[in-house]
Amino acid sequence: MNGRLRVVVATTDGPSTVRRITAEDPGLRSVICLAGTSTALPISNAYDAFVRRPTGVIERDVGHPVFRLDLDQPIDAGASWQLGVYLAHRLKAADRLAEDAEAADGVLWATGTVDADLNVGPVDRVAEKARRCRDVFVSDVPVLAVCARENATEMPDDGKCLAIERVGEALDILGLAGPPAPVRGGWRRPKAWGTLVMLLIAVLGFGVWNFWNQPSDPGAMRAAGALEAGRSTHAPASEVGAPFDPGSVILDVLDARARSGSCGAATLSAPRSSPAGAEGADLPAADATGVCAVVFRVTNTGDRSAYMWLYGAVQGAVREYASRRRHVEVATGTLVPGEQGAVRVQPPDWVRREVVVRGLLVLTGEPDPQVTRALSGLDLMSVSDLEKTVAGLRANRIHVREIVHRVAPAR
Repeated sequence: MNGRLRVVVATTDGPSTVRRITAEDPGLRSVICLAGTSTALPISNAYDAFVRRPTGVIERDVGHPVFRLDLDQPIDAGASWQLGVYLAHRLKAADRLAEDAEAADGVLWATGTVDADLNVGPVDRVAEKARRCRDVFVSDVPVLAVCARENATEMPDDGKCLAIERVGEALDILGLAGPPAPVRGGWRRPKAWGTLVMLLIAVLGFGVWNFWNQPSDPGAMRAAGALEAGRSTHAPASEVGAPFDPGSVILDVLDARARSGSCGAATLSAPRSSPAGAEGADLPAADATGVCAVVFRVTNTGDRSAYMWLYGAVQGAVREYASRRRHVEVATGTLVPGEQGAVRVQPPDWVRREVVVRGLLVLTGEPDPQVTRALSGLDLMSVSDLEKTVAGLRANRIHVREIVHRVAPAR
Protein backbone atom coordinates (compact mmCIF):
# COMPACT_ATOMS: atom_id res chain seq x y z
CA MET A 1 0.00 0.00 0.00
CA ASN A 2 1.64 3.21 -1.16
CA GLY A 3 1.09 6.94 -0.87
CA ARG A 4 0.11 9.13 2.06
CA LEU A 5 -2.00 7.29 4.63
CA ARG A 6 -4.32 8.35 7.42
CA VAL A 7 -4.03 6.18 10.53
CA VAL A 8 -7.09 5.16 12.53
CA VAL A 9 -6.69 3.53 15.94
CA ALA A 10 -9.60 1.17 16.65
CA THR A 11 -11.36 1.55 20.03
CA THR A 12 -14.58 0.21 21.51
CA ASP A 13 -15.92 3.80 21.43
CA GLY A 14 -15.24 4.16 17.71
CA PRO A 15 -12.34 5.30 15.51
CA SER A 16 -9.63 7.59 16.90
CA THR A 17 -7.68 9.22 14.08
CA VAL A 18 -4.06 10.31 14.36
CA ARG A 19 -4.25 14.01 13.50
CA ARG A 20 -0.60 14.93 13.90
CA ILE A 21 2.77 13.76 15.27
CA THR A 22 5.32 16.39 16.31
CA ALA A 23 8.91 15.77 17.41
CA GLU A 24 9.59 17.60 20.70
CA ASP A 25 12.56 18.64 22.84
CA PRO A 26 14.24 15.54 24.37
CA GLY A 27 14.13 17.26 27.78
CA LEU A 28 10.34 16.84 27.84
CA ARG A 29 8.13 13.75 28.03
CA SER A 30 6.03 12.33 25.22
CA VAL A 31 2.33 13.11 25.45
CA ILE A 32 -0.90 12.27 23.64
CA CYS A 33 -3.27 15.21 23.38
CA LEU A 34 -6.83 15.64 22.20
CA ALA A 35 -7.31 17.39 18.85
CA GLY A 36 -4.65 20.08 19.12
CA THR A 37 -5.62 21.17 22.65
CA SER A 38 -3.55 21.14 25.84
CA THR A 39 -5.62 18.27 27.25
CA ALA A 40 -3.28 15.32 27.92
CA LEU A 41 -4.96 11.91 27.62
CA PRO A 42 -4.68 9.32 30.43
CA ILE A 43 -2.50 7.01 28.30
CA SER A 44 0.25 9.67 27.97
CA ASN A 45 2.52 8.03 30.56
CA ALA A 46 2.17 4.66 28.83
CA TYR A 47 2.86 6.35 25.48
CA ASP A 48 6.03 7.98 26.86
CA ALA A 49 7.24 4.53 28.01
CA PHE A 50 6.33 3.08 24.59
CA VAL A 51 8.43 5.75 22.85
CA ARG A 52 11.54 6.22 24.96
CA ARG A 53 14.47 3.89 25.50
CA PRO A 54 15.02 1.54 27.26
CA THR A 55 11.35 0.55 27.62
CA GLY A 56 10.07 1.82 24.29
CA VAL A 57 10.54 0.86 20.65
CA ILE A 58 9.78 4.08 18.78
CA GLU A 59 12.95 5.96 19.75
CA ARG A 60 14.99 2.91 18.76
CA ASP A 61 13.34 2.68 15.35
CA VAL A 62 12.94 6.35 14.35
CA GLY A 63 15.84 7.91 16.22
CA HIS A 64 14.07 10.50 18.41
CA PRO A 65 12.92 10.12 22.06
CA VAL A 66 10.03 12.57 22.55
CA PHE A 67 6.87 13.31 20.59
CA ARG A 68 3.49 14.94 20.89
CA LEU A 69 0.75 12.88 19.24
CA ASP A 70 -2.69 14.42 18.61
CA LEU A 71 -5.83 12.27 18.31
CA ASP A 72 -9.28 13.44 17.30
CA GLN A 73 -11.02 11.17 19.86
CA PRO A 74 -9.84 10.20 23.36
CA ILE A 75 -8.33 6.86 24.35
CA ASP A 76 -8.52 6.35 28.09
CA ALA A 77 -6.90 2.99 28.80
CA GLY A 78 -5.56 -0.30 27.47
CA ALA A 79 -2.68 -1.03 25.09
CA SER A 80 -4.45 -1.90 21.83
CA TRP A 81 -3.42 1.53 20.47
CA GLN A 82 0.24 0.46 20.28
CA LEU A 83 0.16 -1.11 16.81
CA GLY A 84 -1.58 1.84 15.16
CA VAL A 85 0.62 4.36 16.94
CA TYR A 86 3.83 2.51 16.02
CA LEU A 87 2.84 2.34 12.34
CA ALA A 88 1.85 6.02 12.41
CA HIS A 89 5.34 6.91 13.65
CA ARG A 90 6.96 4.88 10.89
CA LEU A 91 4.76 6.61 8.30
CA LYS A 92 5.63 9.99 9.82
CA ALA A 93 9.34 9.21 9.63
CA ALA A 94 8.90 8.35 5.95
CA ASP A 95 6.89 11.56 5.35
CA ARG A 96 3.84 9.48 4.42
CA LEU A 97 1.48 10.23 7.33
CA ALA A 98 -1.61 12.19 6.27
CA GLU A 99 -2.00 14.83 8.97
CA ASP A 100 -4.78 17.32 9.78
CA ALA A 101 -6.66 18.23 6.57
CA GLU A 102 -4.13 16.69 4.16
CA ALA A 103 -5.54 14.48 1.45
CA ALA A 104 -4.96 10.76 2.02
CA ASP A 105 -4.34 8.06 -0.58
CA GLY A 106 -5.56 5.40 1.83
CA VAL A 107 -6.55 4.58 5.41
CA LEU A 108 -4.68 2.31 7.81
CA TRP A 109 -6.92 0.82 10.55
CA ALA A 110 -5.11 -1.03 13.32
CA THR A 111 -5.55 -2.68 16.70
CA GLY A 112 -3.01 -4.75 18.63
CA THR A 113 -0.17 -4.60 21.12
CA VAL A 114 3.54 -4.37 20.26
CA ASP A 115 6.29 -5.76 22.50
CA ALA A 116 10.00 -4.93 22.66
CA ASP A 117 10.76 -7.47 19.90
CA LEU A 118 8.02 -6.02 17.64
CA ASN A 119 5.78 -9.03 18.09
CA VAL A 120 2.10 -8.16 17.66
CA GLY A 121 -0.20 -9.36 20.43
CA PRO A 122 -3.97 -9.99 20.37
CA VAL A 123 -6.48 -7.68 22.06
CA ASP A 124 -10.05 -7.96 23.26
CA ARG A 125 -13.34 -6.96 21.62
CA VAL A 126 -12.06 -6.69 18.05
CA ALA A 127 -15.48 -7.45 16.55
CA GLU A 128 -17.02 -4.62 18.55
CA LYS A 129 -14.24 -2.23 17.50
CA ALA A 130 -14.80 -3.13 13.85
CA ARG A 131 -18.55 -2.51 14.15
CA ARG A 132 -17.93 0.84 15.83
CA CYS A 133 -15.61 1.78 12.97
CA ARG A 134 -18.00 0.67 10.19
CA ASP A 135 -17.87 4.08 8.49
CA VAL A 136 -14.09 3.78 8.13
CA PHE A 137 -14.44 0.66 5.98
CA VAL A 138 -16.74 2.37 3.47
CA SER A 139 -14.20 5.13 2.79
CA ASP A 140 -13.70 6.53 -0.72
CA VAL A 141 -10.03 5.50 -0.52
CA PRO A 142 -8.49 2.03 0.00
CA VAL A 143 -8.51 0.76 3.58
CA LEU A 144 -5.96 -1.62 5.07
CA ALA A 145 -6.99 -3.17 8.39
CA VAL A 146 -4.19 -4.72 10.48
CA CYS A 147 -4.61 -6.93 13.54
CA ALA A 148 -2.93 -9.79 15.39
CA ARG A 149 -3.22 -13.24 13.80
CA GLU A 150 -5.25 -14.46 16.77
CA ASN A 151 -7.89 -11.77 16.15
CA ALA A 152 -8.39 -12.34 12.41
CA THR A 153 -11.47 -14.56 12.79
CA GLU A 154 -13.22 -11.96 14.97
CA MET A 155 -13.63 -9.47 12.15
CA PRO A 156 -17.18 -9.11 10.75
CA ASP A 157 -18.03 -10.80 7.46
CA ASP A 158 -17.79 -7.49 5.61
CA GLY A 159 -14.37 -6.67 7.08
CA LYS A 160 -11.01 -8.38 6.63
CA CYS A 161 -7.73 -7.62 8.32
CA LEU A 162 -4.10 -8.29 7.51
CA ALA A 163 -3.38 -10.86 10.22
CA ILE A 164 0.22 -10.54 11.40
CA GLU A 165 2.51 -11.95 14.08
CA ARG A 166 5.24 -9.32 13.76
CA VAL A 167 5.22 -5.62 12.87
CA GLY A 168 7.63 -6.30 9.99
CA GLU A 169 4.85 -8.02 8.03
CA ALA A 170 2.82 -4.79 8.02
CA LEU A 171 5.91 -2.72 7.19
CA ASP A 172 6.48 -4.89 4.11
CA ILE A 173 2.95 -4.26 2.86
CA LEU A 174 3.31 -0.54 3.53
CA GLY A 175 6.69 -0.29 1.80
CA LEU A 176 8.42 0.70 5.05
CA ALA A 177 10.60 -2.35 5.54
CA GLY A 178 13.89 -0.49 5.02
CA PRO A 179 15.69 1.67 7.59
CA PRO A 180 13.49 4.55 8.81
CA ALA A 181 14.05 7.99 7.33
CA PRO A 182 15.34 10.79 9.59
CA VAL A 183 12.73 12.16 11.97
CA ARG A 184 10.74 15.11 10.66
CA GLY A 185 8.93 17.48 12.96
CA GLY A 186 8.90 20.75 14.84
CA TRP A 187 12.05 20.08 16.88
CA ARG A 188 15.57 19.63 15.56
CA ARG A 189 18.56 18.42 17.54
CA PRO A 190 21.33 21.08 17.35
CA LYS A 191 24.61 20.14 15.75
CA ALA A 192 27.30 19.18 18.23
CA TRP A 193 29.45 22.26 17.62
CA GLY A 194 26.45 24.54 18.05
CA THR A 195 25.57 22.90 21.33
CA LEU A 196 29.15 23.32 22.57
CA VAL A 197 29.22 27.01 21.67
CA MET A 198 25.88 27.63 23.40
CA LEU A 199 27.07 25.72 26.46
CA LEU A 200 30.28 27.77 26.70
CA ILE A 201 28.34 31.01 26.33
CA ALA A 202 25.87 29.91 29.01
CA VAL A 203 28.63 28.91 31.44
CA LEU A 204 30.52 32.17 30.92
CA GLY A 205 27.34 34.23 31.25
CA PHE A 206 26.30 32.43 34.38
CA GLY A 207 29.74 32.94 35.94
CA VAL A 208 29.61 36.71 35.39
CA TRP A 209 25.98 36.88 36.55
CA ASN A 210 26.69 34.78 39.65
CA PHE A 211 29.62 37.02 40.64
CA TRP A 212 27.40 40.11 40.77
CA ASN A 213 24.28 38.39 42.16
CA GLN A 214 25.39 36.25 45.10
CA PRO A 215 22.38 35.74 47.40
CA SER A 216 22.69 37.24 50.88
CA ASP A 217 21.18 34.09 52.38
CA PRO A 218 23.00 30.96 51.16
CA GLY A 219 20.14 28.81 52.42
CA ALA A 220 17.75 30.50 50.00
CA MET A 221 19.49 28.93 47.04
CA ARG A 222 19.62 25.53 48.69
CA ALA A 223 15.86 25.73 49.23
CA ALA A 224 15.34 26.36 45.57
CA GLY A 225 15.31 22.60 44.92
CA ALA A 226 15.78 21.74 41.27
CA LEU A 227 16.45 25.41 40.46
CA GLU A 228 19.38 25.84 42.84
CA ALA A 229 21.87 26.05 39.96
CA GLY A 230 20.70 29.60 39.17
CA ARG A 231 17.87 32.06 39.24
CA SER A 232 15.22 32.56 36.60
CA THR A 233 15.26 35.64 34.42
CA HIS A 234 11.55 36.13 35.12
CA ALA A 235 10.76 39.31 37.06
CA PRO A 236 7.45 40.37 38.65
CA ALA A 237 4.98 42.11 36.41
CA SER A 238 5.39 45.25 38.51
CA GLU A 239 9.06 45.48 37.52
CA VAL A 240 8.86 44.79 33.79
CA GLY A 241 6.21 44.68 31.12
CA ALA A 242 5.07 41.08 31.43
CA PRO A 243 4.12 39.30 28.17
CA PHE A 244 0.94 38.06 29.86
CA ASP A 245 -1.13 38.72 32.97
CA PRO A 246 -1.20 35.68 35.30
CA GLY A 247 -4.44 37.05 36.74
CA SER A 248 -6.14 36.43 33.40
CA VAL A 249 -5.50 32.68 33.67
CA ILE A 250 -8.11 30.87 35.75
CA LEU A 251 -7.38 27.61 37.57
CA ASP A 252 -10.41 25.71 38.80
CA VAL A 253 -11.40 22.22 39.89
CA LEU A 254 -14.45 20.17 38.98
CA ASP A 255 -15.66 16.82 40.31
CA ALA A 256 -17.01 14.12 38.03
CA ARG A 257 -19.70 12.47 40.17
CA ALA A 258 -21.41 9.14 39.62
CA ARG A 259 -24.94 9.30 38.27
CA SER A 260 -27.35 6.42 38.88
CA GLY A 261 -24.51 4.62 40.64
CA SER A 262 -22.31 4.55 37.53
CA CYS A 263 -19.14 6.49 36.75
CA GLY A 264 -19.85 5.84 33.08
CA ALA A 265 -22.63 8.43 33.35
CA ALA A 266 -20.76 10.91 35.53
CA THR A 267 -21.75 14.58 35.69
CA LEU A 268 -19.41 17.49 36.39
CA SER A 269 -19.90 19.71 39.41
CA ALA A 270 -19.78 23.50 39.31
CA PRO A 271 -16.16 24.72 39.12
CA ARG A 272 -14.35 26.13 42.14
CA SER A 273 -11.46 28.46 41.40
CA SER A 274 -8.11 29.26 42.98
CA PRO A 275 -7.52 33.02 43.36
CA ALA A 276 -4.90 34.27 40.91
CA GLY A 277 -2.75 35.83 43.63
CA ALA A 278 -2.95 32.91 46.04
CA GLU A 279 -0.03 30.55 46.50
CA GLY A 280 -2.37 27.76 47.51
CA ALA A 281 -6.05 27.15 48.10
CA ASP A 282 -7.64 24.38 50.17
CA LEU A 283 -11.02 23.69 48.59
CA PRO A 284 -12.91 20.81 50.21
CA ALA A 285 -15.87 19.59 48.17
CA ALA A 286 -19.29 20.71 49.28
CA ASP A 287 -20.50 17.15 48.81
CA ALA A 288 -17.43 14.95 49.02
CA THR A 289 -19.01 11.58 48.20
CA GLY A 290 -19.04 9.47 45.07
CA VAL A 291 -16.30 11.25 43.08
CA CYS A 292 -15.26 9.32 39.97
CA ALA A 293 -12.57 11.79 38.85
CA VAL A 294 -11.19 15.22 39.65
CA VAL A 295 -10.58 17.62 36.77
CA PHE A 296 -8.14 20.52 37.16
CA ARG A 297 -8.88 23.02 34.41
CA VAL A 298 -7.03 26.13 33.29
CA THR A 299 -8.55 28.85 31.10
CA ASN A 300 -6.78 31.78 29.43
CA THR A 301 -9.24 34.69 29.57
CA GLY A 302 -6.65 37.29 28.59
CA ASP A 303 -5.46 38.62 25.24
CA ARG A 304 -1.91 37.18 25.41
CA SER A 305 -0.65 33.62 25.22
CA ALA A 306 0.80 31.91 28.27
CA TYR A 307 2.88 28.75 28.67
CA MET A 308 1.64 26.32 31.32
CA TRP A 309 2.68 23.24 33.23
CA LEU A 310 -0.46 21.70 34.77
CA TYR A 311 -0.21 18.83 37.26
CA GLY A 312 -2.85 16.83 39.07
CA ALA A 313 -2.22 13.92 41.44
CA VAL A 314 -3.52 11.94 44.36
CA GLN A 315 -1.32 12.86 47.33
CA GLY A 316 -0.08 11.04 50.42
CA ALA A 317 0.43 7.38 51.23
CA VAL A 318 -2.48 6.29 49.01
CA ARG A 319 -0.47 7.14 45.92
CA GLU A 320 2.42 4.93 46.98
CA TYR A 321 0.16 1.86 46.92
CA ALA A 322 -1.88 2.77 43.86
CA SER A 323 -1.05 2.47 40.18
CA ARG A 324 0.19 5.85 38.94
CA ARG A 325 -1.23 5.31 35.48
CA ARG A 326 -4.52 7.08 36.29
CA HIS A 327 -3.71 8.86 39.56
CA VAL A 328 -1.15 11.34 38.18
CA GLU A 329 -1.53 13.46 35.04
CA VAL A 330 0.64 16.24 33.61
CA ALA A 331 -0.06 18.57 30.67
CA THR A 332 2.22 21.23 29.19
CA GLY A 333 1.82 23.64 26.33
CA THR A 334 0.94 27.10 25.12
CA LEU A 335 -2.49 28.45 26.02
CA VAL A 336 -3.64 30.95 23.43
CA PRO A 337 -6.32 33.49 24.39
CA GLY A 338 -9.63 31.74 25.00
CA GLU A 339 -8.12 28.24 25.15
CA GLN A 340 -8.52 25.69 27.95
CA GLY A 341 -6.32 22.88 29.16
CA ALA A 342 -7.10 20.18 31.71
CA VAL A 343 -5.80 17.12 33.53
CA ARG A 344 -8.08 14.41 34.90
CA VAL A 345 -7.15 12.43 38.02
CA GLN A 346 -9.01 9.31 39.09
CA PRO A 347 -8.90 8.60 42.85
CA PRO A 348 -8.44 4.88 43.65
CA ASP A 349 -11.87 3.34 44.17
CA TRP A 350 -10.70 0.91 46.85
CA VAL A 351 -10.02 3.68 49.37
CA ARG A 352 -12.61 3.93 52.17
CA ARG A 353 -11.67 7.37 53.43
CA GLU A 354 -11.15 10.89 52.19
CA VAL A 355 -8.40 11.35 49.59
CA VAL A 356 -6.34 14.47 48.99
CA VAL A 357 -5.97 15.49 45.34
CA ARG A 358 -3.58 18.30 44.44
CA GLY A 359 -3.59 20.54 41.40
CA LEU A 360 -0.54 22.63 40.51
CA LEU A 361 -0.27 25.28 37.81
CA VAL A 362 3.02 26.89 36.74
CA LEU A 363 2.81 29.83 34.32
CA THR A 364 5.37 31.70 32.25
CA GLY A 365 5.04 33.99 29.27
CA GLU A 366 6.83 31.53 27.00
CA PRO A 367 8.53 28.12 27.29
CA ASP A 368 11.33 28.35 29.87
CA PRO A 369 14.01 25.62 29.65
CA GLN A 370 14.96 26.24 33.28
CA VAL A 371 11.42 25.56 34.46
CA THR A 372 11.19 22.56 32.14
CA ARG A 373 14.31 21.08 33.75
CA ALA A 374 12.95 21.75 37.25
CA LEU A 375 9.66 20.03 36.40
CA SER A 376 11.10 17.08 34.48
CA GLY A 377 9.85 13.89 36.07
CA LEU A 378 7.06 15.83 37.77
CA ASP A 379 4.69 12.87 37.61
CA LEU A 380 7.16 10.71 39.56
CA MET A 381 8.18 13.22 42.26
CA SER A 382 7.53 12.44 45.90
CA VAL A 383 5.52 14.98 47.88
CA SER A 384 8.67 16.30 49.59
CA ASP A 385 10.51 16.69 46.28
CA LEU A 386 7.52 18.49 44.82
CA GLU A 387 7.42 20.88 47.78
CA LYS A 388 11.11 21.70 47.30
CA THR A 389 10.59 22.27 43.59
CA VAL A 390 7.60 24.56 44.19
CA ALA A 391 9.59 26.52 46.79
CA GLY A 392 12.42 26.90 44.27
CA LEU A 393 10.07 28.14 41.56
CA ARG A 394 8.54 30.73 43.86
CA ALA A 395 11.96 31.80 45.13
CA ASN A 396 12.84 32.47 41.51
CA ARG A 397 9.67 34.50 41.00
CA ILE A 398 7.87 31.99 38.79
CA HIS A 399 4.08 32.16 39.05
CA VAL A 400 2.78 29.02 40.80
CA ARG A 401 -0.81 28.35 41.85
CA GLU A 402 -2.23 25.36 43.71
CA ILE A 403 -5.50 23.75 44.68
CA VAL A 404 -5.63 21.12 47.43
CA HIS A 405 -8.92 19.26 47.10
CA ARG A 406 -10.41 16.59 49.37
CA VAL A 407 -12.83 13.99 48.01
CA ALA A 408 -14.37 10.66 48.92
CA PRO A 409 -13.87 8.37 45.90
CA ALA A 410 -16.77 6.55 44.27
CA ARG A 411 -16.94 2.84 45.09
